[in-house]
Amino acid sequence: MDGNYLPVTTTTLADGTVSLASEVLGLELRLKEGEMRFYDLATSQTLLSFEEQASAQQAAEQAQQAAEEKAQRLAAKLKELNIDPDNI
Repeated sequence: MDGNYLPVTTTTLADGTVSLASEVLGLELRLKEGEMRFYDLATSQTLLSFEEQASAQQAAEQAQQAAEEKAQRLAAKLKELNIDPDNI
């Protein structure tokens, strides 16, 4: 406050996790087994790390690509059967 640092109160949860509430972020910072994670109290969820988010995005992109390829194969099969896939 006024350019000075103020001590912040931490809480230790039952499992030994050290918790620190951040009003600015609207999150709780949790330190468990040497790993700092952000926790959203509103949703009761731990936020994904950068690596987890990147991995989830890559998996979603691969699933979307697979779905698009399947749709193309199905459309081609319908055309072989003289069915216009755009008019079903």
